[in-house]
Amino acid sequence: MTAAEPAVRPGKTLSKTPNIATRSGWRPWLAFGTGVAVEISRTSLEIAAVRLRPNGAELLRAATIEHIHERPAAEWSAQYQDAVRGIHSAGVTVVLPRADVIMRQVSLPGVSPRELEGALALRLRALHPFADDDVAWCWAPVRGGALVGLTRLATLSRYEALFAEAGIPVASFSFSATILHSALRIYGEPAIPVLAIARGADDLVGNSSEIYGENAAGTVFSSEFTGAPERAAAAAIAQLRLPQETEPVRASDLLPIREASRAAVDRPLLFAAALVAGAPLLARPANFLPPERRAGQSLLWLIPTAVLVLLLILAILGAFAIGPYRDRRTLETLHEQIKAAEPGAFRAAALDKRIAQERDQIQLLDQFRGRSQADFEILNELTRIVQPPAWTSSVEIYPDYVILAGEAEQAASLLKILDSSPYFQDSQFTSSVTRSVSKNEVFRIKTMRRHK
Repeated sequence: MTAAEPAVRPGKTLSKTPNIATRSGWRPWLAFGTGVAVEISRTSLEIAAVRLRPNGAELLRAATIEHIHERPAAEWSAQYQDAVRGIHSAGVTVVLPRADVIMRQVSLPGVSPRELEGALALRLRALHPFADDDVAWCWAPVRGGALVGLTRLATLSRYEALFAEAGIPVASFSFSATILHSALRIYGEPAIPVLAIARGADDLVGNSSEIYGENAAGTVFSSEFTGAPERAAAAAIAQLRLPQETEPVRASDLLPIREASRAAVDRPLLFAAALVAGAPLLARPANFLPPERRAGQSLLWLIPTAVLVLLLILAILGAFAIGPYRDRRTLETLHEQIKAAEPGAFRAAALDKRIAQERDQIQLLDQFRGRSQADFEILNELTRIVQPPAWTSSVEIYPDYVILAGEAEQAASLLKILDSSPYFQDSQFTSSVTRSVSKNEVFRIKTMRRHK
């Protein structure tokens, strides 16, 4: 087993290479576009152009430009233009060297997406060893927090000036962890856990490997190791707390690559960067460039999506247009049946209305008759219990109470007499008791009726 070609057996612990054609959900149907990516190595640029379709992605072109730092930018930029000639992309994504980037995963449970950037800015000083005015940083949301990339501002400025001098429009400067995290999710959620070799010793300077991994808890791991890939994998397994028998796979085995292009993909990280460059609606990796310095993106990649959206709208309109004729015929039939049943319905409604009116009249008569009988009983009871020399000058009978006024030798005794009656309760004076000319007490009493 060599460092350039690690002997791995995909599928022993991790899931097998995903079949893009069987992915479910709506995301594959938005995978239309073309992306161009550039990976910076120590002395060269690696270029890849990728075309995305719902059934997978294919490698259109790959090229290497050597000795970019020793040659004038105008000279090797011509090589770049030849490599991407005729390819219309949504912008060039540049992958910075792993040694130039510090990757941190910050856990921010309970922080809303719109507040993530502010929360990260407050914690930024603790994430890097640089001076506050000498750091460039970017972030992308992950489960439970954010994936943060940090680099020296001078490093970013140097690369930005290099590509500007070469006339290469850069839409994004990014780093390996966020590139792979986004690329694995373009067509749907990947099988977890993930443990992959992102770059082998043939991609880097010296005997080094870059390992990328994810576990079920949402932890993202990315690091560059010196030495054999087995040692790098063992360190990643320990960091991610994966089973010891877990074996790393090639990152290209996890990417949605068509079988016709799989053998040609020898730099999976570069291919992943081209994937996310071609699918800006589905992948939003972290970007060191502020929006005002990002190259304008071509709108040609939107044409296939616009065509699909138009077809979808036409299909929906067609589905809605099929029903109106049937609905109209059904309504006409219902109207005919309603018209035939209307005379009988009108007669039934008139009879119901007349019955209701007569029922109300009967109830009203019953109420009047019952009230008159009850009022006579009240008068009889008052005649019985108010004995001379007490007498009443007026009796007012209401549904719930009775008010009587008059004179008596002892008005207070009338309250007890009224309350002892089965017809009255809670008797009380409504005004002060006074003396008349005949020395009798003048009273006005309100007594509540007992309802039987």
